[in-house]
Amino acid sequence: METFFTNIVFSNVRSWRVVRHTAFWLWWVMFLSWLYAVKLAQVNTQTLWGVNTAYWLSFVETLVYLPCHLLVTYSLLYVVILRFFLQQRFVAVALGFVVTYAAAVLLSLPITFFITIPLRTAFGFEPPWNSVFASFSTAVKGGSSVLGFAIGIKLLKLWYEKQRDNQLLTQKNLEAELQSLKAQIHPHFLFNTLNSVYALTLERTFSGMEAASEAVLRLSAMLRTMLYDGAQERIPLRTELDLIRNYIELERLRYGDRVDVSLAWNNADSEEFSLAPLVLLPFVENAFKHGVSASTEAAWVSLETSIKSNVLTFRLVNSKPEASLAIANNLQEYAASTIPSGLGLMNVRKRLELLYPDKHTLRINDDGETFVVALTLVLNPSNQALSSKALSNQALSNQTTTHALYPH
Repeated sequence: METFFTNIVFSNVRSWRVVRHTAFWLWWVMFLSWLYAVKLAQVNTQTLWGVNTAYWLSFVETLVYLPCHLLVTYSLLYVVILRFFLQQRFVAVALGFVVTYAAAVLLSLPITFFITIPLRTAFGFEPPWNSVFASFSTAVKGGSSVLGFAIGIKLLKLWYEKQRDNQLLTQKNLEAELQSLKAQIHPHFLFNTLNSVYALTLERTFSGMEAASEAVLRLSAMLRTMLYDGAQERIPLRTELDLIRNYIELERLRYGDRVDVSLAWNNADSEEFSLAPLVLLPFVENAFKHGVSASTEAAWVSLETSIKSNVLTFRLVNSKPEASLAIANNLQEYAASTIPSGLGLMNVRKRLELLYPDKHTLRINDDGETFVVALTLVLNPSNQALSSKALSNQALSNQTTTHALYPH
């Protein structure tokens, strides 16, 4: 039904335009016939086939004068107004109105003399008191009436199409901005993760090389997930949490006993709900990059998630190094490391605003000793059907990582 209505109102296909215009003129004939018949029926009691003859007369007169109304409407609306007036050719507009109405009056004169007058006499009605004035009135007054209706409908249609085009343009701009933001995440994430793998390779020991090998496997699994699932609009919540698990394990391999990680997934680790990909991971990256890596002493990270109804609560707290220690160690390196932090957080803030307007709350507090991220997010029900790429990805993952990195 919606497609039929959309086609009959907005489609530019010739067949639909014919249907649209035919429907308009049928409505106009019925409306004008009723309008004039109501007045004539008050002074006439004769009937034909059970219907007051005033209605028959009005209907036939509307049909015979229809060419005049067609001439006025199409000439003035589609030529004079939509072309000359919009191009500010006002002299052409004035001439167009004069010529069109003059042609309509000339067309209506023979209709009045040879059809209307004999018709009224046959139906028992008095002929027009002035045939020339009646022709002029029918052409100008009737033509202007239908022209007004047609202009109103056309302007309403143009306004709606303009609003629709603006909405589509806004949507495309938002999609382009989201794609740009998502494209920034991948190199940012890859750079941070490769730093962790590089740090492990610097340990020229068997345990260090073994940890580096495991880190490469985890990184491969993450990149595989980001390649196939990152391009989708939504992914299961478990997929996002798996990315976080892998990233945390990478950082544990790198920092060892220097970092204490506390994880509490509660009931959030499920595929019942979905969210936009890579929404939560940047917060965890930020916690390790600027909380753990910048610390010269033992550091800690605490992550807790839970779901109530369809609302996800994500709370991340990490210790902070003293700025004076970081500056004393390496002022230039510390200053450079703080720049990407702002980029990552600004990126995820912007994505949340675009993807979840009025459906999320984000509070980031820096109390000097800890850095706290508190996010609540309204989730969508997860689509349980996996795409062919996701299925092949899952099969490939099962084959290449036969020794499970962590239990599911």
